[in-house]
Amino acid sequence: MQSQRMDRREFLQSGLVAASLIAAGRLPLLARDASLAPKNADVQYRYGLALYLSGDNEAALQQLQLAIDLAPDVETFQTALRLLKEKMNQ
Repeated sequence: MQSQRMDRREFLQSGLVAASLIAAGRLPLLARDASLAPKNADVQYRYGLALYLSGDNEAALQQLQLAIDLAPDVETFQTALRLLKEKMNQ
């Protein structure tokens, strides 16, 4: 239970970082970073969160899944994808 709370906290913190980047008009820069570092799971995850915060849930799903494919043992990535899917099914 404690690890799940930590994952959610990390998810929210990452979301705040992504939100601040979007607010600064940096979504295109995150997209560029994701294309330049296609095997970097952290970059793909941050881009996925940014896509979610920009309202593009389908693209966010794909990007978060890519992060999971690159780093299947990172629970934070799995939690983010699960929470997004739950939100979309509401």
